[in-house]
Amino acid sequence: MNGFVHLHIHSEFSLLDGANRIKDLPVRAKELGMNAMAITDHGAMFGAIDFYKACKANDIKPIIGCEVYVAPRNRKDKDPNLDARYSHLILLAKDNQGYKNLATLVSLGYTEGFYYKPRIDHEIIEKYHEGIICLSACLAGEVNQAILANDMEKAKEVALWYKSIFGEDYYLEIQNNGIKEQVLANQKLIQLSRELDIPLVATNDAHYLKREDAYNHEVLLCIQTGKRMTDEDRMKFDTDELYVKSPEEMSDYFKNVPDAIENTVKIAEKCNVEFEFGHTILPNYDVPQEFATHYDYLEKLTYDGLKNRYGENPSKEILERTEYELSVIKKMGYVDRPVPTPKPNEVLVKLEYIGICGSDMHYYETGAIGDYVVKPPFVLGHEPGGVVVEVGSDVSHLKVGDRVALEPGKTCGHCEFCKTGRYNLCPDVIFFATPPVDGVFQEYVAHEADLCFKLPDNVSTLEGALIEPLAVGFHAANQGNAHAGQTAVVMGAGCIGLVSMMALKAEGVSKVYVVDIMQKRLDKAMELGADGVINGKDEDAVEAVMKLTNGAGCDLAIETAGTEFTTRQCIHMTKKGSNIVLVGYSKTGEMNLPMSLVLDKELTFKTVFRYRNIYPMAIEAVASGKVNLKGIVTDIFDFDDIQKAMDKSVEDKANIVKAVIKM
Repeated sequence: MNGFVHLHIHSEFSLLDGANRIKDLPVRAKELGMNAMAITDHGAMFGAIDFYKACKANDIKPIIGCEVYVAPRNRKDKDPNLDARYSHLILLAKDNQGYKNLATLVSLGYTEGFYYKPRIDHEIIEKYHEGIICLSACLAGEVNQAILANDMEKAKEVALWYKSIFGEDYYLEIQNNGIKEQVLANQKLIQLSRELDIPLVATNDAHYLKREDAYNHEVLLCIQTGKRMTDEDRMKFDTDELYVKSPEEMSDYFKNVPDAIENTVKIAEKCNVEFEFGHTILPNYDVPQEFATHYDYLEKLTYDGLKNRYGENPSKEILERTEYELSVIKKMGYVDRPVPTPKPNEVLVKLEYIGICGSDMHYYETGAIGDYVVKPPFVLGHEPGGVVVEVGSDVSHLKVGDRVALEPGKTCGHCEFCKTGRYNLCPDVIFFATPPVDGVFQEYVAHEADLCFKLPDNVSTLEGALIEPLAVGFHAANQGNAHAGQTAVVMGAGCIGLVSMMALKAEGVSKVYVVDIMQKRLDKAMELGADGVINGKDEDAVEAVMKLTNGAGCDLAIETAGTEFTTRQCIHMTKKGSNIVLVGYSKTGEMNLPMSLVLDKELTFKTVFRYRNIYPMAIEAVASGKVNLKGIVTDIFDFDDIQKAMDKSVEDKANIVKAVIKM
């Protein structure tokens, strides 16, 4: 950790007082050579998540804090003569328990202590102090207020009380930001520090990013107080030094008390809050037996509350608003989903990555694929990779901690297709994200252990999630009897086209060319090992293939685009006696093809429906380096951004080849 860390900073969430944009703070910290920084907005933590993400993105350690308001008496007292004044206090979360306690304190400030400001008090500070570091704050802090009132006994009393609560995690905060009262306060704070054995810490109460931003901050204060910049009696700070100063500036300002600078680093090292994104944490509510669903119970509670608030005959407007909001809740399908318990032959997997498939996008866009219609609540996703966290009693080949790829379809095991090894054709298959079966855009899933394949040490769970589409590619290659010495063409450079290309190369096919109309996807194909690419928008694909093969045509064509036009091209570009493998689904389900030419060339059409007996082969191909599966991933989204991920995948197909959700 570098020599100084800012522990007192206000962002735009210190409304009309903080002129720092959250996105700019970690960037500035990096520019100044710092590797940690705190956020301490007034009375609120609304910016904590954005700040955390912005810091992580810039390799800056985020420290989550708040400058709370402390009531002079009890937080619930609201006598204007006694309780209109309040003091400031800086609280920083050391760990996740401290973060929870800090969030609780801030929430109670709003729900129980709000009087002009969201106030807390000594009672709840003592109750929820665990995991929190406390700084005495600016001139508005309790200790400084006593000092400025020339009441040193009171200052000692307050300081010793906080020390009794926070112990070695309580610090007296000194500042040097051009405010004249601060000079006296610092002298007394240093004196108190030595007398009471309470460590010092240096901060700068940064309300704006650079010195030249002081004017912008004054404008904010005018807006806050309803004043003009020309008003002589307007609220203002008689300094332009409330900015994010460099470590060198801070060290120079406090060269007489170097321990105050050193302690900023010690505090930063103590603060280690880690947020886990990717799943929603909601409370579980028990529903009385007389209600069939959570929604039924919610509806009953809603109308009971409506009656209590508005009487027996609420207005039409209120009724319509209530019905609308309930309909939104019902449509979105908000339900409680407990962590599943694995059956004896199952394992419980904590998912880490889930790929977004074309079928997910189609369900998302249209709500149906053929006869499979989505009825909320419904969970999408069928390309998972994760870690085993619980093992059923009959499972012996997997253990807790194993990283696995999940084959998403459970078959009946006794139909003619299952018995002959063609289980992908089982009519009774239960497949993730195929209505009415939920998918895996969720934190945990219980799945049949025989369908969970252990990953080698050099294969990540990200790659594990992509074994599913790779299995489609290998099945396509197998259906086409791909082998060494062949020249093959893949129509389409989306995810399935790319994995088909890589599967062909892994099977030893000598030359593999890829056709698409999106240059970015063709560039990706070349990156992943294609022997050549053809942009169908710029040239005739059939002519190009014939030229590449000296007029002979290709030995094998795999069609993944799902269009009549590209299927016709496959017929024209293949040799006599060749195989054409159809993987892509056409939108209409019907095509008009030149069957006379098909007959003359004695072409064989093979089709692909998912895959069978492929996962071990696909995993070995990745482990051996034959397939660069990570290479197809163009975008990774946090689970919290899943709607953004789906929207972008649907709307930006030219740039997104494969999107993955990180749990």
